[in-house]
Amino acid sequence: MKLKNTLLAATLISSSLALAEDIAIAPAPVADDSIVGAGSEGRFTVGFMSYSGDSYELSGATLAISMKDRNGEGMVTDGSLSLTGLSGDASGTDITGAMLGGNFLLGAELGAPEGVIYVGPTATLTALNMDTIYVINNTIFQDTMTITTLLYGATGGLQYKVNLPFGSITPWFFASYIGGTSNTETTFTSSSADVEFMTTTQFGFDIYFKDIGTSLSSMYQTTEGGNLLSLSATFHF
Repeated sequence: MKLKNTLLAATLISSSLALAEDIAIAPAPVADDSIVGAGSEGRFTVGFMSYSGDSYELSGATLAISMKDRNGEGMVTDGSLSLTGLSGDASGTDITGAMLGGNFLLGAELGAPEGVIYVGPTATLTALNMDTIYVINNTIFQDTMTITTLLYGATGGLQYKVNLPFGSITPWFFASYIGGTSNTETTFTSSSADVEFMTTTQFGFDIYFKDIGTSLSSMYQTTEGGNLLSLSATFHF
């Protein structure tokens, strides 16, 4: 019976690590800005995301705050912090959780303020809860598995603003190289493992309406484990 319990625990830990590797969501890299010349601005974002793979589907709502600064000499800095509530399903099991993410990006204008190339560190901390079942001495126990995953690495990309009478449209593309650690806990077991570094790609565009100081954004992210679609509204102040 001890061997059976050990094999069951190993199976659960293996499946949880696979889930941690699949659900690798990098924060949205950077939003458009309304700065003319030199200056700073803050941004507050609300959004919705949907993330799915072969064996799971997640959706959630996001709140984010960010700050951008242009020094007027071609240098740009952008920092952001986001919180996302998650819910969904993995192979018939309900999942709930939350994700905290952040970026700090250094940018350089590509000969004009409209084009900017960025690079910098990125990190996400994700906690997911899912129900599980143990069989001990022919007795079934229901338990909750918690998977906590820290992913970190580097991200970089570029954006180019196209000015229009109502504001602007800014397409962008980013790639992130992220890896980290994952910890799985239940009442009966606890285990940690490394998450191998992987590459995610993200692209999208922002539409900025200058009369109301608001931009609408979309983001699409691809990984080996799944694809993400995010829609959001950002208020500039």
